[in-house]
Amino acid sequence: MSLYSDQEIQVILDNLTPHQPKRDRWLKRHPRVALHYRPISASWLSQIEIWFSILSRSALQGGNFTSPKQIREAIAKFIELSNPQAAPFQWTKPDISPK
Repeated sequence: MSLYSDQEIQVILDNLTPHQPKRDRWLKRHPRVALHYRPISASWLSQIEIWFSILSRSALQGGNFTSPKQIREAIAKFIELSNPQAAPFQWTKPDISPK
């Protein structure tokens, strides 16, 4: 018996080609698993895309790098400086309903 055998499992994926099932035999055998694909134009929904955006704006944008080594060093410095304050991203949706 599986740990989640009595629950529905929702899996959110991006639209990268390898994430698209070529055959749905596995899904047919696992009817409680549902795959959902985020829209192609919604990279802001992906946690890693948010992190890459912060990295790019903080450490790479406007940089004058003359070698891959310099880019790696800039990334390593950003990670070293940001890790002590690292925390999970908190997604929120602003309340825009009329008051």
